Amino acid sequence: YQRLLMEEPLLFVCAMVTLGIECGQRGIMPDYLDEPIRQLGDISSQLTGIDLECYQHDNGVLQELLDAPLSVVEAPCPPDFFPGTWRVNPQTLAWWDSLLQGKPSPT
Repeated sequence: YQRLLMEEPLLFVCAMVTLGIECGQRGIMPDYLDEPIRQLGDISSQLTGIDLECYQHDNGVLQELLDAPLSVVEAPCPPDFFPGTWRVNPQTLAWWDSLLQGKPSPT
């Protein structure tokens, strides 16, 4: 699943929204997810029909959860695809920013 999500930016953003909801409903947020979840761009212009409806609903739920007090917990081993696990350089940051916006990754 990781490879599929990394190759399809829209799926990645939707997965991040789902993760944010799952964690937020429990009142917690892993430290490696907190900032990326809050930086997610709006991908509504890239969706239609039921996909758009689901995304808008889920994104609204996520925003409500993020506005509520959450306990940010430190995760001992964040997944490799989060920037905190990389050596930060301009290319990986550009890739990450594009992914969060649901845009194709830079080559």
